[in-house]
Amino acid sequence: MKNREKIRRMTMLALLFAIAMIFSFVTMYDAQGIRRAAGRHAEILNDLILDHKMPNVGELKELLGHTPLEVAAGALLGIIIGLVIALCNLSKSKVLNVIGKCYTDVIRGTPSVTQLLIIYFVVLLPAGVGSIPSAVVCFGLNSGAYVSEIVRGGIMSVDKGQMEAGRSLGMTKMQAMTRIILPQAVRYILPAIGNEFIALLKETSVIGYLGVVDLTRAGELVRSRTADAFFTLIFVAVIYFILVFGLSL
Repeated sequence: MKNREKIRRMTMLALLFAIAMIFSFVTMYDAQGIRRAAGRHAEILNDLILDHKMPNVGELKELLGHTPLEVAAGALLGIIIGLVIALCNLSKSKVLNVIGKCYTDVIRGTPSVTQLLIIYFVVLLPAGVGSIPSAVVCFGLNSGAYVSEIVRGGIMSVDKGQMEAGRSLGMTKMQAMTRIILPQAVRYILPAIGNEFIALLKETSVIGYLGVVDLTRAGELVRSRTADAFFTLIFVAVIYFILVFGLSL
C-alpha cells in the first residue's frame, strides 16, 4: 500500500510538470512581449516558461528568492515560540495563562499582512533591522500562535495518568513533561505541524509588500510589464503547488 501511494504521488508530480510545460507552449504566442520584461527574476521566469530552460541551482535560488530561508527560519522560530506558549497555556499560573491567551488571540485574530507591515515599519525598521529578518520574525510569531494550539492539543491528547505515573517515580513536572508526555504527544503533533509548514510556505508570498522579490513578486513583474496576467500568474501558482506537493510527500 505504501509503494502504491508513493507511485500515485510521483505520478501526480509528473503530471504537474506536464501541465507546467503545456502552459509554456500556450504562452509562446506572446513571446516577444514577455522577453521585453526587464529584471533578473523576470528573465529566469521567462526562460522557464518560454524556452523550457530549467534553471540551475543559482538561478533557482534567485527565482525562489528568500522563500526557503523564510520558511526554514520562520518554522524553527514558530516551533520554539509555539512550544513556550503551549506550556504557558497549560500552566497553572494565571499570569502565564493570560500571556499565552492574549498572544494567541491577537496573532490569530489579525491578518498576516498587517502583522508584517507593523513589525517592519513600526517596530524593526526604526531600529535599523532589514526586511528579511523582519519577515522571519513576523512569520515565526504568526506560526507560533498556531503551533502553540497544535502542541497544546497534542499534549492534552496524552492520558493524564502518564503525568501522574512520572510524578510517582520522583520526577518533577518538567521532567515528566519532557521525558514522558512530549515524546508521546509527537505522534499527534507532527501531521498538523506539516500542514502548518505548508501554510507558512504560502504565506511567504506576502513579503513583496516589503519590496523583497520572491516567486510571487517575480511573476508580478512579468505581469506588469507584459499585461499578460493569466498565463504568468497561473504558472507561478503551478510552481507553488509543486513546492507544496513536494512538502506533503
